[in-house]
Amino acid sequence: MEQQVLIVHPSGDMIVEIGNLLEKLHKTKGYDLHWQGAKTRKAAEAQASSERVDLIITALEIAADEKSPLGAGEQCRLGIALVKTLRSKASKVVRAIIISHHIDDELAEFTRLPATDWAKEGGGFAGSLMSAAERLLGAPQPDNPPCVLSISLSRDKDRCKYQFQEVGAMPHTACPLSIDVKALERLIEKTSRLHVKEACWEAEFKEIGEDLERALFEKPENFLFRDALNQWIGNRKGIANIKVRFTVDDTLHPLAVEAVKGPGSVPAWNLETTIYRGLEPLGGGPGLARPSLFTDGATIKGPLNFLIIAANVQPNTKVEFGGQNVKFDPLENLESEVNEIATLLWNLKKTNGCPIGKLRIVGSPEGSRLNKLKDLVEVDLPDSGSLKGLVQDTLQKAGKWHIVHYVGHTYYDSDNQVGYMILPNGTQANQAQPIKIAEFALWLSQADTRLVFLSSCSSAGQDFIYHLAKERVPAIMGFLWEVLDAPAREYAKRFYQSLLDGRHNSLEYACLAAKRQMEARDHDNPIWASPVLVMQVS
Repeated sequence: MEQQVLIVHPSGDMIVEIGNLLEKLHKTKGYDLHWQGAKTRKAAEAQASSERVDLIITALEIAADEKSPLGAGEQCRLGIALVKTLRSKASKVVRAIIISHHIDDELAEFTRLPATDWAKEGGGFAGSLMSAAERLLGAPQPDNPPCVLSISLSRDKDRCKYQFQEVGAMPHTACPLSIDVKALERLIEKTSRLHVKEACWEAEFKEIGEDLERALFEKPENFLFRDALNQWIGNRKGIANIKVRFTVDDTLHPLAVEAVKGPGSVPAWNLETTIYRGLEPLGGGPGLARPSLFTDGATIKGPLNFLIIAANVQPNTKVEFGGQNVKFDPLENLESEVNEIATLLWNLKKTNGCPIGKLRIVGSPEGSRLNKLKDLVEVDLPDSGSLKGLVQDTLQKAGKWHIVHYVGHTYYDSDNQVGYMILPNGTQANQAQPIKIAEFALWLSQADTRLVFLSSCSSAGQDFIYHLAKERVPAIMGFLWEVLDAPAREYAKRFYQSLLDGRHNSLEYACLAAKRQMEARDHDNPIWASPVLVMQVS
């Protein structure tokens, strides 16, 4: 999708240099960018009044008009004011990069706002600007993704199939895949070990992808699939223009399908295109009672209501499952995550064009300091300390909550194949109220919830995500294995910003954009490889 960029700088040579850097982004990353330049605030506002602006790149120090002095100084620090003016008049979020030789308190505070970044002028300017642009633009997204590749994996060999579907057209006939189930079982075992070998996680992740490639493409029986995929990739000018959707059965869902790479020289797909999971078998299955986010008229227009559940527990909390006591301790960084997510959403809500409606936090007594957020959003803490009733009433009786962000413990009882949300019970010391997935999912359906983001030390358990998805929740975001709190919070923030600031209106592309940004920020941290997106399809 073409992005309109406005470059504002007192130097015409700098405008051309920045334009050349945008052209480089187009050639190397695939961004479709069209730019115009202006030297003053007045000229920039005139251009913005007649042309859409998706991204503004402006020097901090610009003159008001052609008659104003060109020298530096407080009278010329109009870049921030220009961005604020453009945002106040725009119908959608305008992303902004401020260029300056140094960052002071005013600029630092401004660049903490959503959809805002800073590039250092001087040495290293090209890298600084291009990195900021990639962070704000997210992953390149076609106007109309031309095709979806669905791959169905099962222990029942007759259910292993692949299928292509062009957007707006009927799907092609599903074709059989020959899969070695034993090979998939070995890959599941490798996946389960990823979180305990963090030092070599990337090599193991890559190895899983290469093994999955062999399982999908190297058997002679699957050469037709390999050749068909290569043809689609050639026709669509790369894998980036093909969405990849995996469906898995009850026993194969722990497999790290997100690690998959293409046949032969085709690179790993994780940072190149959208990869997501589904549950319905190819060509069948009952429809959903409610669609996923941004796939119907109600949610694509907004407003979207956002509920944060802060479910902390007391120290040494124990819950009995099948005669065994399981211990849960407080989540030390729960308040920090809730604070940062709520602040981000509030800033996005204030940004013209962002579709956020109501913001609410329901929290536990251990998170009572969340009261300080009341100036930003509605905060509701249970008087008795028991959170279950408050969560249930909020979801069942307080209107629609399209997005639910859960910060707390989860637990999966593998013996009985039942998952639980662990909600604190303040009426009894060191105890909690486990809520079965099925019950929680019923509340979500009554709240018209379209997306659940699981930020939990155990949400990475694919079992938990899979069984919540089986309860017909339209979309779920979780993690493949345990990740550190700080990068997990950062990923969540980048995901929500990409999802809600008007760039994508797509869960898959927001997930991809956040992964790409986290990988660019810290390649060695496994956070960029860990996200799991499950989306139902009707």
